[in-house]
Amino acid sequence: MPLILGLTGTFGSGKSTVAAMLAEQGAEIIDADAIAHRLVEPGRTALAEVVGAFGRELLDESGELRRAELAKLVFGDREALRRLEGIIHPRVREEIVGRLEEVKGKTLVALDVPLLFEAGMEGMTDRTVIVTIVENQRFLRLRRREFSEREIIVRLGMQMAQARKKELVGEIIDNSGTFETTREHTQTLLNKLLGETLKEP
Repeated sequence: MPLILGLTGTFGSGKSTVAAMLAEQGAEIIDADAIAHRLVEPGRTALAEVVGAFGRELLDESGELRRAELAKLVFGDREALRRLEGIIHPRVREEIVGRLEEVKGKTLVALDVPLLFEAGMEGMTDRTVIVTIVENQRFLRLRRREFSEREIIVRLGMQMAQARKKELVGEIIDNSGTFETTREHTQTLLNKLLGETLKEP
């Protein structure tokens, strides 16, 4: 059985960067955002439910979901966000369960789930890891990605605070420094976790 890591982090923390580093080390990555993205492709039941809940104006001429418009609609409106999560989260969980069955022969699996605790998925993992970042670095990096200051504040306000997540997880990777420093932190943590696994009876 693989060691299953629950990898989480708040908006702009660099969680995807750490997931890529784990993949380089042979980890199987199960990406909740990628699953959610596929769930609302044309023809999928979840897309029909999203359109039913929020309106056909969210579809473009080809029937694709206008993701940016949906994001504008739900971020800043907690009730709308809860409705969307009610459609998406159970399906994401179902697909993750299926993927975990497929990767039983792997040594390490990382569940890349931004809303790991909010969605109640921490129970699917052996260990939990949060990628953290100091706030000034977060804002600088997100502004370089062309998010406005208001977008950053609103999105962060809709998530569980980084400080609270740090209290809930078992391990922390600080992504406030250089890329290489984060890589070193990730490798050190990976060595520790795999070493502990090998010692288990």
